[in-house]
Amino acid sequence: MKFLGKTHIIIMFVILFACAVWIEIKLIEMYLEYEKTQKSFPCLHITGNCKVKPTAKNCEQFGSVPDYWCEYKLNREL
Repeated sequence: MKFLGKTHIIIMFVILFACAVWIEIKLIEMYLEYEKTQKSFPCLHITGNCKVKPTAKNCEQFGSVPDYWCEYKLNREL
């Protein structure tokens, strides 16, 4: 009688897969909860709500662009 026969290996892989799926679901739930806690505020230069203000430090990655364009790039939906 083999302890690690085909049936036992299949059961172990099913349990491992179920644990991986459970961990992935928990990580997604944590990410969604984090997104909910991010404060949004009315945008300064574009319509809608923003999460990132267009400061000089935040906008330097886009080069020399107007504030409304920087604010749009920082807060666009991905």
